[in-house]
Amino acid sequence: TDTNNIESDQMMNELIRIFSCFQNFENTLYRNVYTADTIQEICNCALDFLRNPIGIYTTSFQLITYAERKKPLPFMLFHPEDRYSFSTDEEVANLTMHPDFEKSLKFLSPMVFPSDLTSYRILYQNIRVEGKNVARIVACETDFPIRESDFLIMDTVTRVLNIAFKFSHSYIHLTRHARMNYLIDCLLDKSTTLKDDLDTLLENYG
Repeated sequence: TDTNNIESDQMMNELIRIFSCFQNFENTLYRNVYTADTIQEICNCALDFLRNPIGIYTTSFQLITYAERKKPLPFMLFHPEDRYSFSTDEEVANLTMHPDFEKSLKFLSPMVFPSDLTSYRILYQNIRVEGKNVARIVACETDFPIRESDFLIMDTVTRVLNIAFKFSHSYIHLTRHARMNYLIDCLLDKSTTLKDDLDTLLENYG
């Protein structure tokens, strides 16, 4: 019986440790909502638990931030120059024509995108503001296998990101289309822009 009591105590201590660790993780996520670089800080915090490279893409397929464990450069999935870059037209076409893409826009919970496009699976969840998708967080299965517990972690992180995006004054600018960025640059450079293109884009933004 003494042995059973010791095992029970050890199990209870381990459960308390796990609960405390997750509670601290969640508290840290919420504290990061109020930091200057809130979205980046949330990604950095999530990396410790999700382990795999994390990226946040807008609905315009722009990578606005990422977090990844340090590895030799050839083995890194993301690089500094990738931040704020848009996916290529080919990448966007391949993704949007994938049979799983359209339904992926409707999911509210964490889901896994198959590996047939990228050679690795992707755990993802849509980030929403006022009932609309504004971005997507992804964790790429390149370093570690996706675990069941990662779904709960991803959901927790996304709930905090929903708040961060809602109160971020910059998220609207981060979710604009690549063509809009080009036209704005032309305006700033006082270059000639295509009026029809600009009018169409402005109509799309309300």
